[in-house]
Order: sequence, then structure tokens, then C-alpha cells
Amino acid sequence: MAKRKHDEMAGAVIPAIPISISHDGSSSPETNPATLPTRSRPFIASQACDQCRTKKTKCDEDRPRCSTCVRNNLECHYADIKPTKKDQTISKIYSSIYRLEKKIEDVASLIRHQNDPTTEYQPKPPIGTDISLDSGNKGRLSIADVLNNSPDIKKAQMSNLFSSVPPSVSTSHFAHEAKQMSFSAHKILQWPAIQALLPDFLQGSELVQDYATKLEAARPPLPFDVLAASSTSPSIGGKNDWLQSLPLSVIRGLTEAYFNTFNTSNPILDRGYFYSATLSVAVESGFGYNVESCILLVVLALGCLAVTAHKEAGFPLFPLHNDAETEFMGFIPPDWIEITEEVDGLPSGLRFLNEQRRRFGFLICGTGLEYVQCHLLVALYYAQAVRVLDHWHMINKAAVGCLVLLNGPNAQLIDWDTWESDMLARVFWNTLMFESILVQELDVPPSGLADYEDVVPLPKFPLYSSSSSVGISSAVEDNESNYQYHFLAQAAHRKLLNRARNNIYTYEPDVSQFPSVGLSRELQLQLEIWRSHHPPFIQQDPQNSQSPASATKLATHIMSAMLHGRYLVGKHIMRRPFVYKVLHTPPEEIINPDVLDEVRWCLEGALDWPQITGVFERARTAIPIKFGFGSQFMGQLLLFKGVEMSMREEVRDCLPVGWERWVERVFEFFRDMAPKSPTLARDLYILETLYKH
Repeated sequence: MAKRKHDEMAGAVIPAIPISISHDGSSSPETNPATLPTRSRPFIASQACDQCRTKKTKCDEDRPRCSTCVRNNLECHYADIKPTKKDQTISKIYSSIYRLEKKIEDVASLIRHQNDPTTEYQPKPPIGTDISLDSGNKGRLSIADVLNNSPDIKKAQMSNLFSSVPPSVSTSHFAHEAKQMSFSAHKILQWPAIQALLPDFLQGSELVQDYATKLEAARPPLPFDVLAASSTSPSIGGKNDWLQSLPLSVIRGLTEAYFNTFNTSNPILDRGYFYSATLSVAVESGFGYNVESCILLVVLALGCLAVTAHKEAGFPLFPLHNDAETEFMGFIPPDWIEITEEVDGLPSGLRFLNEQRRRFGFLICGTGLEYVQCHLLVALYYAQAVRVLDHWHMINKAAVGCLVLLNGPNAQLIDWDTWESDMLARVFWNTLMFESILVQELDVPPSGLADYEDVVPLPKFPLYSSSSSVGISSAVEDNESNYQYHFLAQAAHRKLLNRARNNIYTYEPDVSQFPSVGLSRELQLQLEIWRSHHPPFIQQDPQNSQSPASATKLATHIMSAMLHGRYLVGKHIMRRPFVYKVLHTPPEEIINPDVLDEVRWCLEGALDWPQITGVFERARTAIPIKFGFGSQFMGQLLLFKGVEMSMREEVRDCLPVGWERWVERVFEFFRDMAPKSPTLARDLYILETLYKH
């Protein structure tokens, strides 16, 4: 993705077009409150050279010499950039992440080498919790018997739960005999204690054995011809020319819907560059066979999903800055809403995706950042449509594209401070976070992208400078949403969760306890620190953690749900091995009270996840990563039933207040999602059978 000079793009900029949402065909910006405002501003250099700044002339910021200095044969010099408030905030986030990683690794090493259980490290508990640090009786779980010689457990079954620790830099300190417990929520179904609760016809059946990948692989592809439903609309055009006759107001409306809804949580594209370059090339080529057209078509498809999500939520598609006035507006359908609607329950925007698929077949061997972005955008569409294996295929292609860029001939010369390289960092972390979820739950191989986690820095989100008035105003809108800080916080959480998997989920024969209470509590402390280090403008009130900063913008609900959801994911997943422990502790052994506390807090962390509460109870289309969170919900309900049916009273007492109400809410989610995914439909069948048995 070459960064063009602003004067080269001046004639290619698509003007901002007001979007009509009235029913009478009026598009007057004076009378329509949802019309997008336009701004006409000249190009402003983010940092002019000393010569241009002194003479107050326009500077195109070319390095090492701008075109003005080259033309006048002048010495060109740029002053050192002073860090902005945004740069300082991001720097603090980087420092916090580094300290968290170092602390976890140090504590994990300390605990691993303390073979005396009476001297196990016990850090201070998180503020506001009732963690008891009294060691009490330390009951040992005979996991060695489970892994080796227990006659009651099939070794084939246990191999699905514990596997050899994958070799990497972060796991090189483990013993050769170390085993790692599966991080997959679906694998909870293979726990012996859970299998024992299933009716006879399900125990050991293929119905419950690694079914996700098999079911998704057997799905037919999305249909290719879906235009007939709207071909009669005069505003859309006939079957053969509908795309070329698409009004620019519709294009602008759908692209804005995409950027205001999805690009905030998954910043795959730079808004300024898209409007200054990508959109121009695609429209001027008549949606030709080029990567720019493919990117635009997927953006339009995702824009259709964004419109559908706003309709379900009852939120205005283009909210005003005044929340009170916007809330009064509610959702007002634009004149072109028909183009976002598909028949027979097909995902909204499929007609645009099909046009992308038709073109990208001729570009499939292309390499470069824009091709990676295109794969990522299609992956995001499949994720929202709950097409899990299709989602993974696109993520895998994006990962391979990232690996090509990171290992190319100029890889050693990458300057991560430049805008182009920062875009590579953005797509890298988007790809890695998606892949970690899919590889965890599906029987698919990792791409190897995780090996570059310590090579590629977190993005800094520098602004793209152009002469486009649209790009400038859009950049202002993006900055106001603070989306970059949400994304950085999610990437930092991913690092933290990865450390948890590599440490607390790993069993070593010579270590006194598995899982380690001390390490778990240290991880929880780091999770609380992660949350407390969020910048003030995305910081959440612990007493009202599900309330977004703006109640009338759907994107803020999505970002708030992602941040608080990841916090609860950490609280829950980091402690899940303790539930395994208590469910498989022999009756004659005493369970350590500290372990019971961990189980109690694990189950409490499984309640009231924001992904299916609040606005998402009606706006199911807006729920991010439906399959990933659906898998976690499956695991939650299995744990609740396993604890409820335990023969030990002290284990049953760990069930939190309100767990049955939460179970019903999760069942409602599965009933809504079952028609969209055979895996979630199978999850629902197993859970209904288990809870009725």
C-alpha cells in the first residue's frame, strides 16, 4: 500500500455526499437531522519541513526532501516531533504490557521451582475481593493417575484434554514430560466428570466428539445468486447493471455505516486512506477487477450488516453529537435500506460479497498489504454471519499474507514508526487475535503467526495525511471514538491470556500442585492491573461496567462489550483448571479451601457477560465473534451442570447466586443462533439433553 502524495490524489477524491433517510425523497441537509455534515478544508500537513513552515507554503512531507525544497534546490530539514498526548498514552500502555508480561514470567518461574507446597508463593489478593490466603489442608489432585494409569479413564479421551506443550520461546522452560491442558471450551465436554453426566446414547458418541470442524466443513457455501429479491427496485437497477448504477449516496452511506460500527472494534482499514485512495480507484474503475474494488465491495457488505444491526437495536444509523436528541430520533430507515435486505434468512450484504468473490478469484495470487486487508474484511463478514470454517480460511490466508510481508526481502528494513508499517501491525494483530480463537476451538492448524508476537509491535495509529476533506473529517470522527485504545487494550489482554495458557494450564510431574493457586492469583492481579491501566476515557465503572460512554452509538456498545467481556473471559478461563480439579478429586481427599475459592470465583466470572445482555438481546447481528463467545457459553453451562451434580456439598456450594437465570439467558442465545450455525445447533442439542437428563 504505497502512500501517495496529496497532490497526486487531489483529482481522485470522492466528494462527501449527504445521505437521505427521509421517506419523501428529500435529502436536504437543513431539514434532515441524520444527514452527514461535510467539511471543506485545505490540506494540512501534520509536520511541515522548516523551509515550508518559515515561508508558510504547502509541504507534501516527502522524505528525505519535500517536493518544494527539491524544486527550489533548498536544504530540507524536519524538526523532531514532540510526543502528543495520544503518543504518551500509548507509550504508557506499552510500558504496562511489558511490566505485566515480565511479572507473570517471573512469578511463574518462582512458583515452578518451589517444590515444597508449604512455601508456595501467595501474593496479595485483588482489591475488593475476599480471597483468603490461609493455605489450610492442601489436597493433591492425582492428575498423574489421570494422565497415566487410571483404569477408569480412556487414554484416547485424555489425549484430547492434555497434550504435549508446543515448542516455542515462551514454553522452552518446561520439562520434556510437561503436558498442557486444552484451552478449548468445547473440550470440557470430554472431561470424565462431564461425560458421566451424559445419557448413555451420548457417551463416547460421535455426536459429542470433536464435531465443530466436521459440521462446519459439511456446510454448503453461501449461495451466489441473491439479486433477484431486489431487482425490481428502480433505485437499484436491473440484474446486470445494478452495481454500476449504484448511487454514490448509497456507497457513502454504507461505507460510513461500516466505519462507524465495525472498523472501530477491528481497525483493519485506515479511514482517511480509504476515502482518499481506495474508494476513488474502485469507483473510477466501475468496480473493476482490482483489489480496491474488492475491498470496497466487502466494506459495502459489512455496511449492510451494520444497517441491520442498527435496525435491530433501534439506534440511529448516523447519530448526532447530542445523545439526548439522538436517542429521541431512534432508527430512521434510509431510502436505500432495501438494498441491505436479503431473502430466506441469508446474511445482509451477501449480494456485495458475491460481487467481491466473483472478482477476487482473478486476484487470489496477489500479495501485499491490501490483499491481506481484503482477506481480513471477508473474514470479518463470515464471523458476523457465523460461518466459522469460512472465517478460518480467510484468516489463514491473511496470516500467510502477513508472514510473506514479515519475511520478504525488505523485512529487516521495516520502520514500525511509518504509517505503512503501522498498518501492517494493525492487520497483524487483528489476524492473530482472530486466529487464536479459531485454532483454540476448531481442529485446524495454526499458521505460525504467533511466533512473531514479540517481533511486531502494537500499532500506534498515526493519522494518514491527504488532501481529502472526507479523510480529515473522518479522522476526527475516529479520534473521538478512541477506538485505538480499545484495540490496544484487547491486544494486551490477548498477551495476558496467552501467558495464562502457557503457565497455569501446564502440568509438570515434578511440580507440587496443578493448578497453582499462587500463580492463578498473580494472574488475576495482573488482570485487575490491565483493567485499571485503561485510559480514563475508556475506563469502566466496576459498578456499572456494561454502560458505554455513548448510549446512542452502537459502536460504543460493541467496544464496551468487548472490553468488559475480555475482562470476564480472563476471570473465568484463568481459573477453569480448578473446576477440573474439584470435579476429579477422589472422594477420600480433602479439597483445599483456596481451591474452592478459585472455583467459586471462576463460576462468578461466567455470569452476565455483556455480549448477550442489554442492547445485544435484540441486536444479535451486532454481537462480535459470535462463535467464540458461543463456545465459551457452551463451556460455562457444562461447568455449571458439572458442579451442580457433584456429590460433594462443598463443591455444590460454589455455585453463584443467579446462575440458573444466566443459564436461561444463554439458552435464548443458542436458540437464536442455532439456525445460523450447525455447531451452535449441536451445542444447543447437547445442552438441552444434559439439562433435561
